[in-house]
Amino acid sequence: MELPDPADDAALDELLTFAGTVGRPRAATATAYRAVASDATVIQPFVLRDPAGELVAAALATVSPSIGNDQVQLNGFLRPGLVPEFAAVLDSVATWAHARRAQCVTAHISDPDDAQLDAWRAARFEQVGERQRVIRTVGDDDHLAHGAIDGAQIVELRDHPELESGAEALWRQSHQDVPSALRFDTADLPLLREEIGLAPDEPFPTLVLVAVTAASDVVGLAVALRRYPGDRSVVGHRMTATERGWRNRGVALALKQELLRRGRTEGVVTFQASNDDGNAPMRAINERLGYQLDYRLVLMRRDL
Repeated sequence: MELPDPADDAALDELLTFAGTVGRPRAATATAYRAVASDATVIQPFVLRDPAGELVAAALATVSPSIGNDQVQLNGFLRPGLVPEFAAVLDSVATWAHARRAQCVTAHISDPDDAQLDAWRAARFEQVGERQRVIRTVGDDDHLAHGAIDGAQIVELRDHPELESGAEALWRQSHQDVPSALRFDTADLPLLREEIGLAPDEPFPTLVLVAVTAASDVVGLAVALRRYPGDRSVVGHRMTATERGWRNRGVALALKQELLRRGRTEGVVTFQASNDDGNAPMRAINERLGYQLDYRLVLMRRDL
């Protein structure tokens, strides 16, 4: 078992090249991976080779503020049929994570077949949920309506810092209500600031929208963030929230409509989102807005 230096781009490139032959890595090169994992404070590769020196199983473990230091997120890759070798890699990750005082190791498995799931289970991971990754592309010929809410207006949070405390309270409330099996998402606005590298007094980026009443009550929140540094064409939805007393009044739909419309004016072409199992209302909203299935994610977890 090898634990390459996390700063060694050549080793990371080799791992990602191997990963691309057996699965769906987050990126194809070390430079691209560091960009998409820019919020990670720790990136640790694990590789296992056969006697000829060829990679047969590998993993990338990350620790991020958006997940929490008590949780290690993992991407794992193996050649078909090499279940014991894969289990050895995941055992090494678990040992490493335990030494960091993590409570669990979690993984998103993209479009797995039964054999892949069996390999994870053999390494003492259990399936705890499922998500669908959906996408929506927008073009010049798309008719994108303004989002409208009876009794509230939609504004950008960066222009109204006085609303941050209300948005923070709503984020925390909705984070508790979202039917997600694992705590994969940033739990509050301070953590979001840390994740995207904002100073405490720095304004939020565009496409962080709030719905606010005339009494300055924040009743809705929608956040979309650039996925890749330097690329304004792709954003990912981070959170859509509605105050409990305002649900079933079209708030989330209007906010996401407005994100699509404003995003297009800023050069966004692709919107990415995830649907948790059990979150039927958000799935219905995404379908109504024209989002299409990209792939499914099975959520796996191993407690330490």
